[in-house]
Amino acid sequence: MTPDGNYHRLRPNAVGIFDMILMVIAATAPLTAVASNLSLSLAFGAGTGTVGVLVLVLAILLVFSAGYVALSRQVVNAGAYFAYIGFGLGRRMGGASAPVATLAYNVAAAGMSVAVGHFGHAGLSAYLGVNVPWWVIALVAVAATWVVGYFGVTIAGKVNVFVAVTEFAVLLAFAIAVLVRRPGGFSFDVLAPGSVFGGNFGLAVVFRILSFAGYEAAAIYGEEARSARRNVGRATYSALIVLAVTFVFVMWAIAAAFPDAAATAQADPGALLVSAITAYLGGWAGPVLSLMITFSFFAAALSFHAIASRYMFSLARDGFLPRALSRVHHRRRTPVSAGTVQLVVCVLVVVPFAVAGADPIATYFPAVSGITALAIIYLMAACSASIVTAAARGRISGSTWAVRVAPSIACVALMSCGVVIVAHYTEITGSGSPVISALPLTLVAAAYGWLAARTRAARRRSASATRTGRCGRPPRRGTWRSRPSAAAGP
Repeated sequence: MTPDGNYHRLRPNAVGIFDMILMVIAATAPLTAVASNLSLSLAFGAGTGTVGVLVLVLAILLVFSAGYVALSRQVVNAGAYFAYIGFGLGRRMGGASAPVATLAYNVAAAGMSVAVGHFGHAGLSAYLGVNVPWWVIALVAVAATWVVGYFGVTIAGKVNVFVAVTEFAVLLAFAIAVLVRRPGGFSFDVLAPGSVFGGNFGLAVVFRILSFAGYEAAAIYGEEARSARRNVGRATYSALIVLAVTFVFVMWAIAAAFPDAAATAQADPGALLVSAITAYLGGWAGPVLSLMITFSFFAAALSFHAIASRYMFSLARDGFLPRALSRVHHRRRTPVSAGTVQLVVCVLVVVPFAVAGADPIATYFPAVSGITALAIIYLMAACSASIVTAAARGRISGSTWAVRVAPSIACVALMSCGVVIVAHYTEITGSGSPVISALPLTLVAAAYGWLAARTRAARRRSASATRTGRCGRPPRRGTWRSRPSAAAGP
C-alpha cells in the first residue's frame, strides 16, 4: 500500500451525474426489458393492463427512493445496498446481505454476456450468414467488459451514451409511428382498475420489478462521483423519470399497435417487439433491432460487471473478502483485482455451457432471472427497513415521510412482491426444473454461511484472547461507519 493509501481507494470526482444516469439506464437495458419482461407481462400477466401495472410499480419505486436518497446522503460506499443495510440494521445484517448482492450481480453480469453471445450469434446467422459459435461471442464480450472496466468509467460512459441514444431512438420512433398511424389504439382502458387487476396482477408486478434490477447503479459510483451526496439522488430520480416515460409510452404503443395485443404476445412474446417495430417502421428495422438488442445486453454486461467489481472491492476493503480484492490500479484507480475475479466468474459460467453444447437462454437465463429477482427484492426491502430503524435511533435526518413513512410502505410492498415471486417462481423463470427451482436457496445458504463463518471467527478470537489474557478489540454492534476512503464531496 502506498503512503497515501490510494491502493485501496477509487478515483474521486471521476463520475458526473450524466454518467450515473447512463449507468442506471444501461443496467436496466430498456430495449431488452421491453422485448422480454414487459412483453411477458403483456402475454401472461395483466395483458394490456400492464401499462397500468407499470405506473403502480413506478409509484412503488418513487416511494422507495424517498428513503433511499435520504440514506445516500448519509452513507457513501461502493457496496451501496450492503452498507445501507448495515447502517441501520447493524454490521451483521449488512454483512449477511453482502454475499446475496455479490452472488446476484455476478450471475447477472455473466448472464448479460451470455445473452450477447446468444443474440449476436442469431443476428450474424440470420442477416449475414456467418456462423460464429455463441460462446465465442460471449467470451469476447467478457473480455471487452474487463478491458472497459480496466480503463475506467469514462470509456464505459461513452459506450453507454451510444447504446442509450440508439435504444431510445428506436423505441420512441416506433411509439411515435404507432401514434401517427393508429391513434385510436391509445385507449385509457389500459389504466382502468379492471384491466390492471383483471389478469395475473402479481406476476405482472414481478416482471416490472425485474425491469429495474440495476436501480442501485447510481449509488455504486458514490465514491467516484462529483458531489455524491447531492448527485446520487438526482441521478436516481432522473433515471427513473426517463425510464418511466419511455416504458409507459412504448408499452402503451405496443398495446395500441395490435387489435388484440395480449393475444399476439401470447403467441410468441419473444418476437412481439420485433414484429411490432418491423410492422410500423419497415423491414429495415429487423436487422437494426437485432443489432441493438445485442448492444443493449453488452451495455448491461458493462454495468453489471462494474457493479459486481465494486461490490467485491468494497467488501474486501471492509474485511468481508480477501484484502487483495480491494487493490486498485496505481494510476487509473479502477478496481482491477476485483474486476479480474469478476472476469474469471464469467468465464467459469460460459465454459461449461459451451462444453455441454447447452442452450444458454433455455438453461442459464431462468436461473439468472429467479436469483436476481429475489436478491433485488430482499436488498431493497432490507434497505427500507434499515432506514426506518436508523430513523428510530436518531441516526438519520430527514422528513417523516422520507425516513419513516415512505420506507415502511416500500418495505411492505417489496416484501409482498417477494412472496409473489416465490408463489410464481416457475412462471417467472420459465422452467419447471427442480434444479432451477432450488437455486434461490443458494442466496439463503450464502447469507447463512457468512453469518456462521463470522460467528466461528469471533469465537476463535475470543478463545485466543482468553488463553493469552488479552481482552481483544470489542466487536462493533448495531452500527455501520463509512470508511474514510469512502468519503465524498458535499
